[in-house]
Amino acid sequence: MLSDSEPAVREQVAWALGMIEDAAGVPALSSAVQDSDPEVREQVVWALGMIESGSAVDALVQALDDSEPDVREQAAWALGMIEDASAVDGLTNALRDSQPEVREQAAWALGMIEASTAVPGLSGALDDDDPDVREQAAWALGMIESKQATDALIGALSDSVPDVREQVAWALGMIEDPRAADALMVALDDENEDVRKQAMWALMRVIDSGDLDVDHKELAQKLRKALKRGG
Repeated sequence: MLSDSEPAVREQVAWALGMIEDAAGVPALSSAVQDSDPEVREQVVWALGMIESGSAVDALVQALDDSEPDVREQAAWALGMIEDASAVDGLTNALRDSQPEVREQAAWALGMIEASTAVPGLSGALDDDDPDVREQAAWALGMIESKQATDALIGALSDSVPDVREQVAWALGMIEDPRAADALMVALDDENEDVRKQAMWALMRVIDSGDLDVDHKELAQKLRKALKRGG
């Protein structure tokens, strides 16, 4: 049915296969990634993401180079659902896609995969022109929890967009690198309340990791007292 002459039929079949979530449909769907109709291709890569089979990775990585941005974005989503590290290189390349929606979805997928090999590419994405991409890249780095990302994240704490700074603070809290403590202390004075709250949470996690010097620990006690007074 995926070879039906009518695109609407092929699209509906792809949808059905995705809803069934049976890996037996992966070979036919993988071949249909090359369908002549972009709406069919988009539905096909969605279906492969729903099935979550590693055998679809090669076809989905290929779809990251599709001529249609919606197909590329959907392919990145599907690869994030599958969470296979063999897709990291393709998704890292997608961080340089011409469309911000594709770059954002690629960053999300890399965060889902949680492979440390994605850190350099995601660190570079913290300088993306689009704030949604920068925010998603920060989230992904927090999911990976690699100290390789600390320096780039510290730099991103000065991002012009509050939502990005908030996500960066969260990521630094997840990583728990003591090198971030001073920068998080500065973020406690951020003009945005949500950023300040996230920086406080992150700083507490860094402190509780037990790798900070005595001065920072004394400072932590003061911060906890201040929180009690504020609560």
